[in-house]
Amino acid sequence: MLKEKAKAAAVKYLQMVGYEILERDFDGFIVAIDLNTEETAFINVTVSTEDFIESDHKCLRNDFEETLADYLIEFPEPVDYSVRCDEIAVRVISKDRGIVRHCVNILGGR
Repeated sequence: MLKEKAKAAAVKYLQMVGYEILERDFDGFIVAIDLNTEETAFINVTVSTEDFIESDHKCLRNDFEETLADYLIEFPEPVDYSVRCDEIAVRVISKDRGIVRHCVNILGGR
């Protein structure tokens, strides 16, 4: 239940800062278009009640690449677009409060 609330908070945050949500849960990632850069972002969400949790970027790269391939198979629109992998870490403070940290393009490179 905590993970679902964190994802809902992440979606709300993304919409607030100018993202168009395409998928709320595609193989564990939120898929969204950053309307400021027009890049498609695959966003991993982590949640903790103690401290921020960061993903192991080597494992995340493999998950990202597999998820991207699955997404392109399922949605094969003939378009050319830039993709990146972001991460949102949610630290739960109380029942109704938390801190959201958004790291853009965590795997680097363009």
